[in-house]
Amino acid sequence: MSRSNSYTDEVRERSNFDLNKLIANREKQIKDKVLAALWELEKRGALDEEKRKLLSQYSFPTKNIFSSNTFTSPLPKGPFMDPNISNDPTLPRLFSRFSIRFFALLFSTFFAGILLAVNLYRLKKKDHILIVVLFSFLFAYLTVFISGKYPDKLTLITIIMNVIGALLLEEMFWNRLIGRNFKFQRQSILPALLIGVVVSLLLLLGMSSMV
Repeated sequence: MSRSNSYTDEVRERSNFDLNKLIANREKQIKDKVLAALWELEKRGALDEEKRKLLSQYSFPTKNIFSSNTFTSPLPKGPFMDPNISNDPTLPRLFSRFSIRFFALLFSTFFAGILLAVNLYRLKKKDHILIVVLFSFLFAYLTVFISGKYPDKLTLITIIMNVIGALLLEEMFWNRLIGRNFKFQRQSILPALLIGVVVSLLLLLGMSSMV
């Protein structure tokens, strides 16, 4: 049976040397990342006897196997809080799925796509950034085009399209490229929100001056 966690995709791209180095420094690593590295080496048939014993210990942990700083802090709770957010300082700092949804609804799918692209950049998944930005831009353009056809229902159509755009970004890109259960630190949206407001005001001023 295939075993996986939120770090499986990440360690799959690493060499045996990198995985062994990660395991050797396991006291400074997150438990799930070390476990994913052990699983990957086992799948490659590169697990020596010492690491087999370590895998057994990690699978059935006994007291004091992990140092206290290898466990993540309790995850936040609440209907608008991504359950994968952690206070662990070793995790990457990302905009949450809820932040991306919020930006899609408040501004447009394009704004939300930019936040997702920033996440991919921080996770060193740069090869996927262009397609995310392009998809977000085209979907935002489609939203403007469709809503322009029905000016009397502009607000309703825009909201519906933005909801669809947010869901597509999450399903097509977040879940596949980052992972549904990927743990991360939360990145504040305040700077991005300020930029979004300023850009939106400039666009409104530009449009009003053309009328």
